[in-house]
Amino acid sequence: MFVLLVVLAVLLLLLFLDYANKVRFSWITNHLPTVPKCYPLIGNVLMFTGKSKVDRFELFNRAFRAKNRLQLAWAGPSPFVMVLHPDLISKVLCDPNCCDRPVFYRFLKLKLGIFSAECL
Repeated sequence: MFVLLVVLAVLLLLLFLDYANKVRFSWITNHLPTVPKCYPLIGNVLMFTGKSKVDRFELFNRAFRAKNRLQLAWAGPSPFVMVLHPDLISKVLCDPNCCDRPVFYRFLKLKLGIFSAECL
């Protein structure tokens, strides 16, 4: 019985923290179109699990065809803005405040290329 109460308390705490995190980002994300099927705690991750690369590409393609320029997706508690339009992509990649580039470079192990090129 005690274990069940502890598990329930932890689950409620996680749900509250997820809600608080989404409220914290809501001033930024409320005006953005959102990818459908967003679940508490896991976000949109469930849409892409167990799918092949082709199926995942088709899901992204369908989502962008519906909204055209950009969309918001949640990977757990973290919001991700997916950008499609070339002008918006250029602004995101060239703005030092839009992304933490060193973390991005380390994660993708990039040295040269479109992401590490100097902005014009």
